[in-house]
Formats: sequence, C-alpha cells, structure tokens
Amino acid sequence: MKALLISRFNVPNLGDLVIGDQLYREFSDLMEVDRFSLFGNHDQVRNINKVFSDKEKWKNYLLETLDNIHLLPLINSYMSSSKKSDNNNDLKFFEDRIHSYDLIIFGGGNMLMSNSDNNTTLNRISDYITSSRGLNKPVWVVDVGIGPFYSEDDARNAASTLNKCDYISFRDEKSYKLFKDYGGNVDKAIVSVDSVLRKEYSFTRFKKEKVNNRVALNIINSDLIKNNYPNRKITNQNYIELIAKLLDQDINVILYTTTREDNVALSEIYNQFKKDPKVQKTDVNGLKDIENLYKSVDLVIGSRMHSMILSYVMYTPIVGLSWQSKIDALFTLIDDEPSKFDLKAFGVDSSKVLNQINKKINSLDSEQRKIQLILSNIKEKSIDYRELIDTLER
Repeated sequence: MKALLISRFNVPNLGDLVIGDQLYREFSDLMEVDRFSLFGNHDQVRNINKVFSDKEKWKNYLLETLDNIHLLPLINSYMSSSKKSDNNNDLKFFEDRIHSYDLIIFGGGNMLMSNSDNNTTLNRISDYITSSRGLNKPVWVVDVGIGPFYSEDDARNAASTLNKCDYISFRDEKSYKLFKDYGGNVDKAIVSVDSVLRKEYSFTRFKKEKVNNRVALNIINSDLIKNNYPNRKITNQNYIELIAKLLDQDINVILYTTTREDNVALSEIYNQFKKDPKVQKTDVNGLKDIENLYKSVDLVIGSRMHSMILSYVMYTPIVGLSWQSKIDALFTLIDDEPSKFDLKAFGVDSSKVLNQINKKINSLDSEQRKIQLILSNIKEKSIDYRELIDTLER
C-alpha cells in the first residue's frame, strides 16, 4: 500500500508544519507514504526545526517593512491574481503524480474555507478530490477543520466535495455539524481530534516547578482576521494593557509569534516595552525553539491555535484568546472554557484574564496533572487507521 499525503508542508507557519509532520509520522508507521505540498512547490517540505532559511530572513524583513507602509496587501493581491492562470497546469501536474498511488490522503488544518476575497484553498482541494475520484483513487480526508465560509454556496460546495471522499474525520464537533448542516453524508464522517494533540512528549521532561513568574504571550496580527474583527491598532493596545497588568504583578513576559505574518504586530507591541527587562521577545523558527520556550515558562497565553496545542502537549497550562470556532472547540475538548477569552474583548476582560493566569500559575502541579489526564483520554479515543487500511488491502 502506497499513499500520497497532501498537506501544507511548505508554508512558513509552524502550526501547519507540525500538523503535516505528525500525520506523516503516523501514516509512515503503517505504509509507504510520500508528501505533496498543497501550494507552491509541491515537492518542497520545510524543515520543521528551521522554518526560514538564513537566506529567507532578509525577505521577511522586507515584507514587514512593506506591511508597515501599507503596500503589502496590494502586492499580495497582484501576486494572487498572477497565479490564477497556472491553475490548469497545476491540476495536470497533480493528476500525473497520483497515478502510482493506492490511496490519496488530505490531512490536517483548515482544509476547506473561504472569505470575501479568497476561495483558493476551497477550489484547489475541490479540484484535487474530483480528479482523484475520476481516476478511481480512494480518498481520505483526515483530522480537518472546515469553515468559516463567505457564503452558504461555499459551505454547500465544501460539503459536496467531501461527499466524494471515502472517509472523513473532523478535528472538532463544529466542523462536523457544519458539514452535516450543508448536506454532508455523515455516514462517511466521524469526529476525531487535531493530530498535534496526539504528539507524544514525556511528562517527566516537561513537568516543572514554578519558573520565576514567567509567561509566554503569542501575538496575532488582527488585520489578517476577517469577519469585522478590530484592526491591529486596537488589538495591539489590548495586548499592551494586558502586559502592563502582568508587569504590575511582577510577572515576566516573553513575546513570540508562530508565523511571519504576525511579526509586524509583535514589533509594534515590543517597542512599547523594549526598555523594560521584564519584557522580552524571542524568535521562534521551529519546533525546537518552541520546546525550549515552553520549558522556560509557567504558562502560555495563546492567540494562534497551535501555539496553544503545542503548549498543552508539553504540559504547559494555557489561557486562550479566541477568534475562531476551532479555538472555542479546543477549550471545549479540554474541558477548560473558563480559560478562553474573546480576542475582540480581552482588553475589557483583562482583569479576568489576569485572574485566570494567576490561578493557573499558583496551582501549576494540579494544572499539569489535569493536562496529563485529558491527553491520556484523548489518545485512548484516537482512530486506529490500521483497521481502515486493512479494508483497502483486502
């Protein structure tokens, strides 16, 4: 049995890279697997411990500069439109590639979504699944989230596309419900978990005593969020107010991001505190960097979902600033909704956020034991893909 695993293996986003890496490791234990990157150079797989090469760092600096002077959206729009003519060639490349495989797997992340100015992911995956079925290839879609969608037509198209697959697992209940509500065939679908929640870390390696009242704060650039979210200036001010309150309680703060797109916000926030030795920023350029960061702090305040999931599987307590249903679903799954706050309003709720942070830091041992128990329960319910593969091999 030989499978082609399609995921975001070449994007400069640590969360997406860890998802793809985890699925590749799991399926490689069961059969021969090749990787195929969803966008860009399909054969490129980024190094999970060095997301950006040294050569790329100057380019990132240039992009941040363009963002600061408000030129980046125009450039991105131009580049997006210039790629549309390549879609037919890309599909032919995909069809030529898949002939030698027994199984096509689409794995992890928000695989099907759309917004007012971008249906690229939805259209790309729809084309790939349709082509795979046209060549009589079994298709699995595993551990994915779907939505949000710009229109009901987009949601129906996504459900229709997934109905062509042989097997579907959703990483959360909300994605499953969205699929069902828009005509999805639930006989093919189950609810799973995000693949990164199955990542194995030693409890004894990450268990810690209180680390000098130090927290890590993951920053997001809210200009990237659609759906009428506050702009970056407002969100940054909320972060700044929260940091000031943490400092008032003698809590040290380390700022970081997990994707380059958020760096401009991080720089703006850090500039307000760069003379204060209790506020630091750190460059996270891979999984080892984030492991080292999480071992050095008592708690993580997350804005990107996989900043929180990685913290959780490393037994570091989390408080979340939510802006997507997938983050809401995460805190429901881990039975910790009091630790989730709306990114839109966390400035207003900063005292409540601070109280929850203090509560967790001051009961670190019991928080880590609770995480250990939740993760154990999640892993016990994990899907056995070997049984599904056996049905294909018969």
